Amino acid sequence: MQCSYNSQGNSVPSILLLMQERLYSQGGLKAEGIFRINPENSKEEQVRDQLNKGIVPDDIDVHRLAGLIKAWFRELPSGVLDGLSPEQVLQCNIGEESIELLKQLKPTESALLDWARSYG
Repeated sequence: MQCSYNSQGNSVPSILLLMQERLYSQGGLKAEGIFRINPENSKEEQVRDQLNKGIVPDDIDVHRLAGLIKAWFRELPSGVLDGLSPEQVLQCNIGEESIELLKQLKPTESALLDWARSYG
């Protein structure tokens, strides 16, 4: 999987950065229910084929894009937080504790979590 560095210096899959950029440029973070409203799935396979080639379609709806970002994380072979116990995650507060938890993860998982945390 091709990776690129984001503005925080994390090496994350390039397709995530492309989808993030498109979501931002189309005002997706201001869209109502952006990560809650699921779009219709009529074109999903076609869009996934394009994404697998590293192309974000020009006519993609922000809700479909957000749904595909969620699906990308859901379909990972293992969860980003699998290296931590549920107790560690539940007891973590924002700030120093979250930074310490990031240090306990593998570099790939840490970079993905930091990317998701800084989203928006």
